[in-house]
Amino acid sequence: MAREMLIRLFPGTARRRARDKTRRSGRKNEAQELPPTMTAHSPTSIPSMLKTVQGWVCKLTRHRDDQSDTYCPHLPFDLVELVIEFFRFDLPALATCSLVCRAWYGATLRHFPHRDRTYKFHQKSAFNTFARLVTSQKNRPYFGSAFHALIIVDDPMDRFGHVWTLRLPESFLAKLLYLELEAVDWRSTRLQPCFQRLSYCTNVERLGLTDCRFRNVSLLRTIINSLRGLKRISLRNITFDTPPTSSPPSLSTSSTITHGRLQEIRLRSTVDGLTDIVGPVHSQNLLNLCPRYSTITSLELDLRYFSSILHLEHFILYFHQLSVLNLGYMFNSDSGPEREFDTGTPPAYLHPRRHSKSVSHLVLDYMPAGCATQVLQLVGRSILMTTDAWLSISLADRPSADELRIFACSLQQFNTHLKYLDWKNLQGNDLDAVPCTAHNTSLTWLEVSLCLAPSRYILHRSLLHVLSNITNEHLRRIAIGVKLSHLTAPRSRSGCSLTTVDTRVSTSAFHDVLSRSVFKSWQGFSALIVINMKELRDNDAQVSAIKLHMVDLFRPWLDRDILDLEFYIGPDAPEIITHTPTS
Repeated sequence: MAREMLIRLFPGTARRRARDKTRRSGRKNEAQELPPTMTAHSPTSIPSMLKTVQGWVCKLTRHRDDQSDTYCPHLPFDLVELVIEFFRFDLPALATCSLVCRAWYGATLRHFPHRDRTYKFHQKSAFNTFARLVTSQKNRPYFGSAFHALIIVDDPMDRFGHVWTLRLPESFLAKLLYLELEAVDWRSTRLQPCFQRLSYCTNVERLGLTDCRFRNVSLLRTIINSLRGLKRISLRNITFDTPPTSSPPSLSTSSTITHGRLQEIRLRSTVDGLTDIVGPVHSQNLLNLCPRYSTITSLELDLRYFSSILHLEHFILYFHQLSVLNLGYMFNSDSGPEREFDTGTPPAYLHPRRHSKSVSHLVLDYMPAGCATQVLQLVGRSILMTTDAWLSISLADRPSADELRIFACSLQQFNTHLKYLDWKNLQGNDLDAVPCTAHNTSLTWLEVSLCLAPSRYILHRSLLHVLSNITNEHLRRIAIGVKLSHLTAPRSRSGCSLTTVDTRVSTSAFHDVLSRSVFKSWQGFSALIVINMKELRDNDAQVSAIKLHMVDLFRPWLDRDILDLEFYIGPDAPEIITHTPTS
């Protein structure tokens, strides 16, 4: 139909233009002006015909002022859309159509593969269209040599997430690098063909499963083992119908599953309500799955899958090559019994120095202070740190005086092993305390985020404590962020402090700290100070006083051009000061 429409539309206009030209030139060769391929019985292929259409439309659309062929006024755009729709599964033909004029180019552009080579599907119809495109042999050159990502969000009204491998060719599966499946129900009884096709995804290195449901953990294990090139897997909100049928492998034996490349497991829940997502059945299935892979070097765990610190400690001991440990949230007493990870384990194998590799990165992300102190007490017992350790602590609440004391002892225990420290206490604390780094003489990077009352005295004292605790010349970068907020929590009168330096609030004493020898080698912008005063934006006098005080305090560093001082006051961009103001 589209071919007949092209033949019917263009010849009339062509003959009219030919007659006009014949009359002007005096020649009677109208037949020579008509394209020979525009006849109803021409055996020419569709792409060849479109090449002729391209040249003919260019003649029709060229004006006397030599303008480019931006649009063909003799062909309504809805008819152009019909032509493009007819060829939507023929990418070479669409490529020819895109050369007709700019209007045709714009109409064909949406039918070609994305340049970023990331494909995401929410509906079965859109996925079937894509599968038909990649299945055609002549379309494959337009998809490039590799596909970066395939993301499938299953439709509960018309499911396709568990059969997608059956619709895509092997050549496409072999080019995938990242695979993400969301809301897929894997409880169907006919999954064996799907799992067999997964083995063709030989280059998939990252797998993400979100809100998926399984009958049992063996189906999830089959998916992981089918992807032989898999290095990283992320499991979010995974649920099961039945509890695990077997216990984890004994610590005295090797893992029962060999997956030579799997290095990282992320076990997270993104749902606030934990009853349905993080329950005994789901948590026990997932926690029994992970220890069976002996090559894991990085773990990102949601503590809501664990019932206590002892439960977590027993779990960590299964990973002999662990080097990165990322923990978040808090323990959940409804996640199942602790004995699941203490079955048949000889006491001799609980010795950490025979079972654990030294951890280089320890991250406590958005964790209550009580849970964070329990985890830090495992350092040296079940968690051994390397000599160049990275420690990141982000607290979700206000730590008490006793908890602050434990943090201080933990930092002192790290001694010279700590190389990077990131401390975030955005809920404030009872003492306006800051981390003491006086014993961490190998520290090269320090980031501190605090929440303080809007007082120049408190701000002055806290910054003085942070900077006075720096005692080594290896530090090359420091970033301090302070949020000024009207805190309502009661303050403790305890004498506990995280610092060993006497408080001196004079500006001259502050300048003496900034001029110490440990900062003499700094060059460029080695320091960043960020003051967030958005809650004070209605009090102009207080905001101005704090800004002037901060500029006065850091004048030695501003004179050396090694400080980036930023003030966030309103919704606009921050005010940045990098040198001493002239007035």
